[in-house]
Amino acid sequence: MLTRTLNYAPVVGRRRVYIVERAETLTESAANSLLKVLEEPPPYVIFILCAPHPARVLPTIVSRAQMIRLIPAARQDLATYLHTKLNVEQSRAELYAALAEGKTGQAVSLAQTPRVSDEIARVLDFAETIPDAPPLRALRLAEQMRKLATQMKALTGEEGAVAGDTTDDEDSGVKDKAGRRKLAALFDLLVVFYRDLMALSVGGAVAQQIMNRERADMLTRLSASSSTDRWIRCLDSLMIARRRLEANASIAMVTDVLAITLVT
Repeated sequence: MLTRTLNYAPVVGRRRVYIVERAETLTESAANSLLKVLEEPPPYVIFILCAPHPARVLPTIVSRAQMIRLIPAARQDLATYLHTKLNVEQSRAELYAALAEGKTGQAVSLAQTPRVSDEIARVLDFAETIPDAPPLRALRLAEQMRKLATQMKALTGEEGAVAGDTTDDEDSGVKDKAGRRKLAALFDLLVVFYRDLMALSVGGAVAQQIMNRERADMLTRLSASSSTDRWIRCLDSLMIARRRLEANASIAMVTDVLAITLVT
């Protein structure tokens, strides 16, 4: 796609801008093709390569780029912005800010998408059933987790999206990426849920920082049902599952192992 359009000068404006997301995931052949273009780009072309860290991008590409570090917005500043500018209720604004992880555009999108609240409520309803579930129900919970993730469209910005023409192989790849993106969004909500349980278990000033304040009574009861160490282990398990998901591990295996860990 890039090589087909590169030689066409822009019709509107003076620049043609290409944004390459997750540049660290480029295959060797794709990176080499991009490298050739970066060496002698047309004068009207600008490339923006996005990556979490320059060390994860090929050094040959980094050497031909100008590095610009983007710092995430502070969570409290982002929550204040949503509350004052978009009239989002304070506790909900803090939750959106936490889920966005400092990305202003994502936080605003969450705040302005009507069905986001419904999807969050469904995930939290499911999360409430996990701490008291017996180990024998672990695989059933994993199945519910996968099913629930398939229903998450507003949280991942896919609500109302129209699929384009793709081949069978491309369609399979797109579906896999979408499924992982939805499951990652579910994991992020579970992280906030277990972080609240840990905060309430610790008590003191930390307990005042919970995100899901409208469920404070239920969270307080659940947090008292087990130890702080358990909630920390659950958080660790969620972070490991998130990394395995990004590393293209089997979705079924990731969710099965996670569910077993969360109920034991």
